Amino acid sequence: MWSTGFLKKIGASPEIAIETQEDQVVAGLVAHGFGIAVVPYMDLLLRLDVQILQIARPSWEREFYLIHGSRAYQSPAARSFREFVLDDACL
Repeated sequence: MWSTGFLKKIGASPEIAIETQEDQVVAGLVAHGFGIAVVPYMDLLLRLDVQILQIARPSWEREFYLIHGSRAYQSPAARSFREFVLDDACL
């Protein structure tokens, strides 16, 4: 889980009770009193009974990946986005 590496940077050692890949599920569990979580910002947080704290330190980077199937149909928008990423993004 990516947050484990992040927490090691500040010397924290979390006690993980539940893991899921769905950020919305994690936010719901926190809203129902199941602890705290590090999640990306999402509008759903504004509708839940949670306190949002922005992380300022330490700085953290996240990697994003683009994958595509060479034999799968790509809409014009998907094709444009792929070209944008390959031409303009820092690779």
